[in-house]
Amino acid sequence: MQKRQTETKAAIKEALTQLLLEEKFEDISVSKLTRRAGINRGTFYLHYLDKYDMMDKIKEEIISQMHTIFEEDLTPQDMIIRNLTQLKQDYSFIYAVYKSNYINLGQVIRDFLMTVVTTGDQKRTQCFIQSNFKIPHEYALEVFTSSISGLILHWIANGAKESPQEIANMFLQLFNYDSW
Repeated sequence: MQKRQTETKAAIKEALTQLLLEEKFEDISVSKLTRRAGINRGTFYLHYLDKYDMMDKIKEEIISQMHTIFEEDLTPQDMIIRNLTQLKQDYSFIYAVYKSNYINLGQVIRDFLMTVVTTGDQKRTQCFIQSNFKIPHEYALEVFTSSISGLILHWIANGAKESPQEIANMFLQLFNYDSW
């Protein structure tokens, strides 16, 4: 049963990916999705309330996977590489979402980063921000999250050609993570 649900959700996600590259999210109907996925509408509604609920759940799943990585006891470099690897593995979908503009992917990434830096070890975050920026804390957080999300979006927009390791190295060159 679980395997079938996973396969159905994967088929829906693949159909959504294809359709997002062809048309606006607003123009995609549940009927188009289910036809492309090769399932009936009833099966779709077993998993989602509507197409908006589907997008919200898929977005939550991606964010949840990223949070799981950040909760592990990893070095900043390993955390960055693991998250970028996850994005690259799901690149087709991530790129389709980026192109669709239905979900503001930059804002999602910035919100995620802000959550990570404001809910973790506050002393460590404060030390990291102070060692990297000589501006007020709230502005420093904005510069940090915007620059990281900007690099990620640029990477996605240009085909994620560089390896996660190469992008992680760029992040590590931008900021001094020794204080993290």
